[in-house]
Amino acid sequence: MASETKKKFFKEVRPILSLDHHEARRRVLNLYKAWFRQIPFMVKYYDVEFSETRCKQKLREEFTKHPQINDIRIIDMLVIKNLIEMEVLYNRKMQTYVCQNVGTTF
Repeated sequence: MASETKKKFFKEVRPILSLDHHEARRRVLNLYKAWFRQIPFMVKYYDVEFSETRCKQKLREEFTKHPQINDIRIIDMLVIKNLIEMEVLYNRKMQTYVCQNVGTTF
């Protein structure tokens, strides 16, 4: 009887992208590598006033900002948001916009 009431309250949720923590970790590492490869392009193309080493340090800080998050769905949502941000940065953003955001972030 008690197990039936638990089934009513607790619903199994479907994963967004990753099925387990190992797959989520792999996605985060792939995203980190993609941003790491993007930094030289960003510094050169957008003429950012920060050095590549400073940008790489900031990238590491941003990726180690949320160590307490263990929920796979939240990790996947953060990965998706960052992939979209990287795509927008690469394809559509103007130099002034990038410099403003990098200036406040870095």
